[in-house]
Amino acid sequence: MQQTRSNLTMSVNQKKNLKLQNSSGKITWSILSGKKCVSIKKSGSKTVVVTANQKGTAVIQAKNKGKKFTCRVTVKSRQPSGGSQKEEEVQMRMVIRAGGKSFPAVLYNNEAAAAVWEKLPMTFYMSEMNGNEKYYFMDEELPVDASVPEAVHEGDLMLYGSDCLVLFYKDFRTSYRYTPLGRVENPSGIAKALGTGDVQVVFERAELGTTAN
Repeated sequence: MQQTRSNLTMSVNQKKNLKLQNSSGKITWSILSGKKCVSIKKSGSKTVVVTANQKGTAVIQAKNKGKKFTCRVTVKSRQPSGGSQKEEEVQMRMVIRAGGKSFPAVLYNNEAAAAVWEKLPMTFYMSEMNGNEKYYFMDEELPVDASVPEAVHEGDLMLYGSDCLVLFYKDFRTSYRYTPLGRVENPSGIAKALGTGDVQVVFERAELGTTAN
């Protein structure tokens, strides 16, 4: 068994997933120190969502079959507004590949997006719908915080319900409720890459310096 991270750095008000991999049976999570700095909420059988509450350090423990695993969490002050780039977008960058093209994308700082990040890389055959989106029903439910968006934009990645991953390739308005997950940074050409029918789409974590091609 091994945990995803032994050290975690966060900013105040940020949320991240912490997962115990290659485990089976019941996992007991607890905060050994720094309870004012972080809080945890179970999300799935192997994962907790860590919320950074105030600056400081904390230690989170997972117990499974008599073994203990710890993760040290360092919480930094919230990033001032007006910065050149959001911290969570730097940390959760990915690439979406379809039709022989690659599109750099970012995931937002929410529980559903963090759950997607933990599952990467993923490859799906996404189905066509309405001439503006591709969708895929995932095997597991994700956290939901749905609302009706003011508008849907080309390159938006959203969650419909609790398990339907939707990638939009046209702008439009809708009355349906979605949980926002992320966006393609430069969606130019994504409609052509996705095509008019079902298509294989790859979602993977980005390496530094990744560019569209």
